[in-house]
Amino acid sequence: MGVLVFSLTAWAMAPIAVIGAALGAWWLAARILGIPKFRPLKEHDGLGRWRRLAVRMASSLGAYLVCFLLAFAGAKRLGTFAPTLDVRVLEGPAKRAGIEDGDRIVAVGGTAVATWSDMRARIQASEGPIALTVERRGQRFTRDVTPNEKRLIGIEQRSEQRPASAGEAAASAVSVSFAVRWYFFSRELTTLAGPVGIVKAVEKAPTDRLGGYLTMIALVTAWLWPAVLGFHLVDALLPMLRRWGA
Repeated sequence: MGVLVFSLTAWAMAPIAVIGAALGAWWLAARILGIPKFRPLKEHDGLGRWRRLAVRMASSLGAYLVCFLLAFAGAKRLGTFAPTLDVRVLEGPAKRAGIEDGDRIVAVGGTAVATWSDMRARIQASEGPIALTVERRGQRFTRDVTPNEKRLIGIEQRSEQRPASAGEAAASAVSVSFAVRWYFFSRELTTLAGPVGIVKAVEKAPTDRLGGYLTMIALVTAWLWPAVLGFHLVDALLPMLRRWGA
């Protein structure tokens, strides 16, 4: 129930934030450029094509900046998640061999591994039982694990949360604010960028509730600010279409 309320309030706040920012930027830019009577979906002879374009761009930028700033604030609060060699143990060979959540695999078959992909590749390439060197609370020991028929041993990678720098938060904000692009062009981010995926992301419990809330609103606004840009594009093209149809 908490997740549902959390989601619904985010979906309600996002349109208010985007439309408010777009209208506010429109109003300010129109007055600065001396065309306060400029309105969408109307003919405006004598107001200047480039000044009208500047107002439309300011309105679109205002909508985008709301998304970016929300995502930036959320990223700063949530921090970043750096991949580690620590494992989360599922039902399977690793658990039966005595490996526990939080253990760190430091070697496979006696050969040290530095990355998760290296460890996984060595397990996949091995034949029969494999010796895993495990570190637990500062002590190391070896466990023999027999992978299943798919050469899997039933572990997942764990990430380590740490504070995000301004650059990392900005990079995350750019990624979130272009979530629509990732949704259509990247399979890896589809589950995060899609509307259903947004709710699923919230279910996975950010420890900082405000950070999670800000990020969720940002993900929703990422679907809305392109609509503002599209609206202004259509509005700019309408006079041309009317002239061609005349």
